[in-house]
Amino acid sequence: DSEMIMEIMNGAPANWTSILTPHLCASVLQFQASIKFHEDSLMRENRGFYRRYQAHVSAVDANERRERPAYQKKRSSFPSSRRQVRAHLIGQSSNLPKPQFPRDDSNVSSGRTPEALGARPCKYCGSAKHWDNDCRHARKGEKRLRVNKISVDEEDIAAQDAYDDLYY
Repeated sequence: DSEMIMEIMNGAPANWTSILTPHLCASVLQFQASIKFHEDSLMRENRGFYRRYQAHVSAVDANERRERPAYQKKRSSFPSSRRQVRAHLIGQSSNLPKPQFPRDDSNVSSGRTPEALGARPCKYCGSAKHWDNDCRHARKGEKRLRVNKISVDEEDIAAQDAYDDLYY
């Protein structure tokens, strides 16, 4: 009998278990009597459940039908935090010394310039119009820079390699 009662309850709404208390019914006849006794409350409870279900389905349908304009961004539940964005020129390093010679914008590299490619300006004179190798001060300045070659770290080497990749 208890297996039969459990099969019936598996097909019934979940909230009926609290009203009928099938674990207290010893036979199927007792269970039928309990259903008959609670018939009105089971139907009332079922109608309330059905109404809540219909309201939920309607709300979901209305939400799906309401279209968001293409330009409107979906809002995040996380608070936005503004952060300062920093961009560095290619080949730029914090350890790069200031140019030793006055800026020479009269010397313009043929082809693309560091300014056009977003690279750092000439390390000898500070001009963005020509590359380090095209600077007229390159030979004089190179001797001074080689003296401090021992104190160069990995960041500087990587920056110089990125700069050279753009030039060559």
